[in-house]
Amino acid sequence: MRFGEKASEYATHAFVQRDLVEWGSQWLPDLLTGKDVLELGAGPGLLTRELLARRGNVWATDLAPAMVKTGSIQWPQAHWQVMDAWQAQGAYDFIASSALMQWAPDPVAVLMRQAQALRSGGRMFHLLFIDPTLCEFRQLAPQWNPFTWRTQEQWEQACDQAGLELCRSESVSHRIIFSSARELLRFFQRTGAVGGKRARPGELRRFLRVYAERFAEAEGVVSTWSFLCLEARKP
Repeated sequence: MRFGEKASEYATHAFVQRDLVEWGSQWLPDLLTGKDVLELGAGPGLLTRELLARRGNVWATDLAPAMVKTGSIQWPQAHWQVMDAWQAQGAYDFIASSALMQWAPDPVAVLMRQAQALRSGGRMFHLLFIDPTLCEFRQLAPQWNPFTWRTQEQWEQACDQAGLELCRSESVSHRIIFSSARELLRFFQRTGAVGGKRARPGELRRFLRVYAERFAEAEGVVSTWSFLCLEARKP
């Protein structure tokens, strides 16, 4: 993935990620005053803003130094640093993330590691994309899918296997319209959600044609996105 390369423009183009934060923030605590909050995969600060508004003592982290730099300029009230989200460290009362956990290579191991960074009774709050997100895209181009999509039930099971007490599991699906299949691909490119492998010209042309044929809507083409709000407590 190339998120760091898009640090300066990510917030401008990441409208689906902003929708995820707007939807999920309704379940954030009203106040985090006095709480040490670790945000993982903070990017340029879409969720950071909400955490700061609730007066948390926020450590905003990201693996990409460029994202950390961009976020620290936008939201200097937070403590910004580079951190690998899969190797969370420290001692916090609240751990949060948005549009991150779907990338986890091993959800149970990652959740267990995060639990180690939580104080007793602490909570984690994750907003993420789940199956059937991008089902249309994956149907036509499975070779371009960089990871395994998981269902709401699988994430709930991962929490249980990690020894966490599940407090909330809420999901919703949206049918988002892009003006064209090419514009959907541009959305991935503009937000850095692309791998290193480039499609062959013929393969790309076929994808654009078939996507337009199968998933056309009055104003463009449809793309399914499913949001999950997952909140769990460390016993």
